[in-house]
Amino acid sequence: MRRIAKASAALIAVVILILGSSYVVWARGGLYSSTRHGDPTSGVRRDSALPRGDCGHCHSMHGAGGTTTDFALWTADNNQLCFTCHFGQSSNAIYRGSSVYEQSIHEDDSLMRWPGPEPPARMEPDAKGKCVNCHTPHGWGDSKGLMPTLLFKREEELCLGCHKVAGSAQEKIDTQMNYQYTHQMTNSQLEGRHHASEEIIPDSFSGQNRHNECADCHNSHVHTRDLHTQGSNRAGGVLRGSSFIEANYGSLPDTFPTFQPRGQIFDIQFEYQLCFKCHSYWAYGSFPPFAPSGGQQTDPSIEFNPNNVSSHNVIQAPNLNGIGVFVNGWRWDFQMVCTDCHGSSNANDPKGPHGSQLPFLVKARWDVTSGQRTQNTSSHLCFLCHDFTTYAQRNDNRNTGFSRNNFGENLHGLHANEDNPVANRPIGCMDCHSKVPHGINRRALLVTSSDPARLLGGTVLLKQSDVPNWGPSGNWDEGDCTVVCH
Repeated sequence: MRRIAKASAALIAVVILILGSSYVVWARGGLYSSTRHGDPTSGVRRDSALPRGDCGHCHSMHGAGGTTTDFALWTADNNQLCFTCHFGQSSNAIYRGSSVYEQSIHEDDSLMRWPGPEPPARMEPDAKGKCVNCHTPHGWGDSKGLMPTLLFKREEELCLGCHKVAGSAQEKIDTQMNYQYTHQMTNSQLEGRHHASEEIIPDSFSGQNRHNECADCHNSHVHTRDLHTQGSNRAGGVLRGSSFIEANYGSLPDTFPTFQPRGQIFDIQFEYQLCFKCHSYWAYGSFPPFAPSGGQQTDPSIEFNPNNVSSHNVIQAPNLNGIGVFVNGWRWDFQMVCTDCHGSSNANDPKGPHGSQLPFLVKARWDVTSGQRTQNTSSHLCFLCHDFTTYAQRNDNRNTGFSRNNFGENLHGLHANEDNPVANRPIGCMDCHSKVPHGINRRALLVTSSDPARLLGGTVLLKQSDVPNWGPSGNWDEGDCTVVCH
């Protein structure tokens, strides 16, 4: 009987090698027993009559009921074979089971098939959405050893197998990943820092462990096609299944929240919960790292504190009460997400903060010239939402908070025709408003010369003593701003 068993195993190996040699060479090279499938103590065990990790759990000399199947499998070569064991949720919930995967974009998209060249492209008619587009059940290796989680490429290289080939994926993002400012997904110095349990460990995102891989934002077994809806701060389906940080604020402004890490078992609700995983006190403590764009990063979890007097409404509920003039479908009562401002500087690129040619990974320029009358800045960041003619042109008296005579005269427009008396140049947005326009504990994101340097981008016109009276919206007066200008 032992000789028969050995002969059977040998025959199975020969058949597999003949039918699928390009996919099983590493199984013959000794890696299989080191994989999660092949481990003799913890490996696969579909058939209780066979030892763990035995090839016979997937392969058989004869198919069920005497039928024949590709690769000498015991049943048809499709995802149902994998789902025999992988029908339920994994312990870390990165994989939520077959029913969830079948609703994901990677199972549902007709373009979801491995394009090659290594391993070779999958050409079978039913290749769409197969698990083996990303995973090899026998293990795959390179010069660094065994690939993790039965993948045949490491980290972003697996994703870019499809997402850099024109026509093979709906979203071609490799170009963005090579822009000047990115999340450094392709930085080889960061390889290997990502691990499945890191969402509950702040140190995973700080110091020498700071990194960003595709899997830090996307769960390839769960996420769906839909993006977020304009005017909402809720996360889109492309972020579904990712780990995130829940922020709980008290009643004080200008303070960071308490944080509750949430793994993939929970569904993310708001986009900022994902961003806070790296961009908050939770990740980097009291010493934010320096950004490739220059200078030390700020803490958005403090800036977006909903108790602050003003902010862009990533967390805070809208409170403008009808004030403001907007473009591109924006309204005063909308909320927003981080990626409404942060993303590719090329509007034709796929959505998301994968890369930009502009500092701080923003979609459009935001610098000291923004809003100056002598510069053509109508395409700058502010004016993707705020109407350029209202805020940076002299002849427009529409409704803004910075008006007088009961909104009868638009003071934004008036000041657009004036010069900064200190810098001897036209006034720009940053001369009055925060360089980091997330949020501060002062109305209208206004800054004074006594504020931290990180908030000051222009030649600031206001000193703390210059504003004896914060004028009510629609009824500002020259007496509300003194010394520097008036």
